[in-house]
Amino acid sequence: DGTSVTLEGVTDTLSSENEKYASALLDGQSAFLEAQSIYDHPDFYQRRGWKKEHETRDGFAVYSRPTNRGRMFTISEELDAKASEIMHEMWKTTEEGNAPIFSTRLLAKLSDNADILKMGSRTSGREMNVVRIYRQLPMSGTGSGFIAAFRSVDLPDQPISSDSLMPALHLAAIRLRPDPIKSGHTFREWIVV
Repeated sequence: DGTSVTLEGVTDTLSSENEKYASALLDGQSAFLEAQSIYDHPDFYQRRGWKKEHETRDGFAVYSRPTNRGRMFTISEELDAKASEIMHEMWKTTEEGNAPIFSTRLLAKLSDNADILKMGSRTSGREMNVVRIYRQLPMSGTGSGFIAAFRSVDLPDQPISSDSLMPALHLAAIRLRPDPIKSGHTFREWIVV
């Protein structure tokens, strides 16, 4: 019986081969729960306590707020695609190393909903090991959406030299929720701390 986590009624259980990543899976669970609590808080939607930092060329606003871990940033954007299509493409693209900003390499597939990646900046050459975990979620009246959460982790069998280590990523998350008005459109909401 391997280490397991249950989120939204779905359980991820580590194989004996992946049991060495138990702490990473638990970190992924913690990141997911933290992201979910941020997304579910009324202040997130109303941007109470958030400061508008910037507006993109496409008209999307970037907001920030102080936390005990540094500044948290969020941006919301509307995409012309279904949430399930966006989630599948995002998970697959990142797993295959085709992310536009980061190079990625799959280190361990923990389950169908969780894995560990080595991510590197294409510009600085710095790296970090990241656990990521996602779940499909019911969204009231609009169908299903998703939350994916990411957190950097230390892995004894995959060390990164101190001169190429990226700063720790406490939390990055993406929530995909169907647009309740425009069929086939999805709101993508990012959080980074």
